[in-house]
This record gives sequence, C-alpha cells and structure tokens, in this order.
Amino acid sequence: LDDIHRAFKGKFKEQATSSSAWLPVLTSRVPEPRPGECVNDTETLPDTVLNFIRSHPLMDSAVAHRDDKPVYYKRDLLFTHLVVDKLKYDVFGDQMEYTVYYAGTNLGRVYKIVQWYDDEGESFSVLLDVFDVTPNEPIRAMAISRLHKSLIVASDERIRQILSSDA
Repeated sequence: LDDIHRAFKGKFKEQATSSSAWLPVLTSRVPEPRPGECVNDTETLPDTVLNFIRSHPLMDSAVAHRDDKPVYYKRDLLFTHLVVDKLKYDVFGDQMEYTVYYAGTNLGRVYKIVQWYDDEGESFSVLLDVFDVTPNEPIRAMAISRLHKSLIVASDERIRQILSSDA
C-alpha cells in the first residue's frame, strides 16, 4: 500500500497532443488543493482543479506488480472499479487460499478473476467469467456482501445484486 500512496503523492502525467509522449507535469502546474487530497466540501473545488483531474488521469510513477506480472491483462480494456475477496478451501487435506478479483469496466461488465499460489510460491491466475451487469453504463461502485452472499454493482442508472452462486 505504501507504493500506491507514494504514486498518488507523486507527479501527474500529461500528453500535449494525441501523438505526443506522456510526460510528468511540473509541480508548479498542479492546482491547489492538489487533486486526490481530502477537502471538506467538493462542491467548493475550483473549476481549475476539476478540469485538471479530467485531463490528467494518470500518475507518473507506476506501482510494481506483486509478482512482477499482472494478475490479468486484456488490451484496450478500461477497469473502473475493483473489489477483492479471499477464500480458503481444503483441497485434499491442504489449505488453499484463493484471491478472487471482481473488476468492473466502463462498458458495464464485471470480470471475475481468480489467483492462487502453488507449493513453490508461483502465482497463477485465470479469468473465470465475464458478466454483462449494466450494459454500456460504466460501473461506478461495487461491494461484496458476505451477509447476502452476493456482489453489489452500481452504475449511474441502476444497482444490481448478483448472488455468489451466479458470480
């Protein structure tokens, strides 16, 4: 988590034109209050801050993958939200731990990805399913409800509940 916090406290990236390279933004060009910092009332944020946030969606420094490889990669896919669940199962007398990722997209789909480690500590992951939850509506929020054994997914227009047996 420290690496993630460091990245968000670092420099932003910008692209002058669509054919330009992405370069770091000079600190003097970042508006106050700095995007990403907590404020008492977001309605009082100046337009300069809001416009900066819209035009600078990337940070300059990357956060390294835990295992030096991504858990899942698909080209031209924009994830908008992520929730993670840890599951433990007894497999032939061995305790196995699985990490289940539910990744929402800008097109209203949820990708269900599972990751696990073998006895030597090597990580493996596989895409289990893709759910078309809020077609053509970006997923804005997701949560796992252990009480209801379901995944809750929200877009700007609707909220859906997917039972764990289906997800």
